[in-house]
Order: sequence, then C-alpha cells, then structure tokens
Amino acid sequence: EPQRLAHYIDLGHYLFINDKMDDAVNTFAQGMEVMNSPLDLDGAGYTGKEHMSETEIELEHRLRKEDESRFLKELEKHRNWPRKDTKAFRTKLEQAQEMLSRKSVASWPWVDASARMSVRGRNYEKATRLYVDHIAAAPESPNLADAYIALMDVTLMQRDVPRAKEAFEKFFPLFKDNAEALRLCGNTIYVYHERLTTKSKAILLEMSEQALRRALELTKDPAARPQAMFDLGNVLNFAGKSKEAVDFLQQSIDTVKDVLVKEERSLRLADALRKAERLTEAEALYKKLALSDRASIREGAKTGLIYVAADRVKMKSKR
Repeated sequence: EPQRLAHYIDLGHYLFINDKMDDAVNTFAQGMEVMNSPLDLDGAGYTGKEHMSETEIELEHRLRKEDESRFLKELEKHRNWPRKDTKAFRTKLEQAQEMLSRKSVASWPWVDASARMSVRGRNYEKATRLYVDHIAAAPESPNLADAYIALMDVTLMQRDVPRAKEAFEKFFPLFKDNAEALRLCGNTIYVYHERLTTKSKAILLEMSEQALRRALELTKDPAARPQAMFDLGNVLNFAGKSKEAVDFLQQSIDTVKDVLVKEERSLRLADALRKAERLTEAEALYKKLALSDRASIREGAKTGLIYVAADRVKMKSKR
C-alpha cells in the first residue's frame, strides 16, 4: 500500500527509534512526496475506482486526510524527541523538505502544510518564503487568495507591517470583488493590532477596514450582512472610529435571534458607545448585560460600568 501515509509514519518511527537516522529521513521524505500527491484510487495499492463503492471511496479519502494531519504532527514530534540528539535528523529532514519544496512549490496543500510546520518551529522566514514562492509559481491557483492571506498572517506574526502591507496591496486589486476572501483577510489581520506600535497599528487597521468595508458592499444576502456589519464595526471601534462603529454594531444586532451572539455583540456595542462618549446609553446597556446568565458577559459588563464611571470623572474634569 505505497499510498498509505500511515506506513511511512510507522516505518519512519521504527527507524528513528533504532538510530537509523538516514533511513528514517528517507522514509519520512518519501511520505512527504506521497502526501504531496493526490490520492489515486486507480494507482498502486488499489483495485481501481470502478471496483469501489461510494462508501469505500469516501473512507479512503477520509483516511488520507486523517493520515496527513497525523503525519505532520509526527514529523514535528520526531524533530523534538525528548532525550535524543535530533540535531542531525532535523538538519537532514530540513534538507529533504527544501528539495521537495522546490519541486512542489506550485502545490498549495504542500506549501501550506510545510509553512505551518515551519511556523510551529518558529521559522517564520522559511514560512514566508514558501508562501512568496507559491504565489510566484502559481498565479492562477484557486488558492491564491489563501496564499496571500497566509503570507500577511505570517509576516504579522513577526510584526512586519510594511511587508504585510506590500502583500495586501497586491491582494486587494486581485480580490476586490471576492467578498469571502476580503472578509477572511480583514478578520485575519486585525487581530495583530494589539501587538503593534501606534503608527503600525493605524496602518494595519486601515487595511482591515478597507477589506471589510468592501466585503460589506459586496454582501447582498440578508442572512450574511449582520456578520459583515459586525466585522466592520468591530474594526472601526479598534481604529478609534467609534461613532461610526456604533451604527454598524447596532445593525449587526437588530436582526440576530441567537441570544448568545446578541449578548456578545451587545458587549462590543456598549464599548463603542462608551468610546463615542454616549455614556448614558453605554451604561444602560452594560447594566442590562450585567444580568446575563453567562459569567463572561456579566464580568465584561461590570468592567464596562467601571470604565463608564471613570470616563464621567474625566469629562467633568475637562469642563
């Protein structure tokens, strides 16, 4: 069964444990090549797709996905095996991965899996290079938007806002009519704003706002608009545009029936109202949320009331 990834995991582990490091690397490298190739039910180890039932086909594809996930975890585990000198193993494995990466740079599944593995090992530059090389090698890839967003994500892990902005400026013209890609982009990048300096934070939130504002313009489905409005309102509030954020957050709540979602969004709305200096409305909403059955909402509301009281004192001192 040469297409079964589990075999490469088991054999690679056996060789590794018995200190046959070169053979272990070769086995894991073969497994990486198998993982990079689509499952061929007409190929080696199978009787042929025409002889398989739909259930059997679904099972084989499910097993492949499970094996892919396990394979990457096992690679990472063996790279950092306790009480064993794995320096030479890691070096040789990285060399094998590098060679395979050059061959597989146009394959999104392989590039993304390899880059994520690099991120787990804190090798952010290698992950960045993989995404950049993939974008250059596969400009027509159906996963091009994912590659750009992943590139922005990994550069922001390094607080490299100029590099993320460079990627965004290439991404936006290509996907300015793709609401899903724009929404994913905006929601992926804004979360890094708390790690940044004031200037870099403003640049980042401006990019996120641009993506989410355009995503909202493109979203016509009434069922999807509340989420799009919440996403934009949330970022506007972080960007210090709380007065504008209030309207979007309020609209994102009005049509939502799920009580849990309504409470979470209401907490964000109360925060925006407070920052917009609409303290009476913020206080009333916080008091309502302080009666919630959920401890996290109650505590958030109580903290909000403390901020409202402090803001009132500040406003009085300015008069």
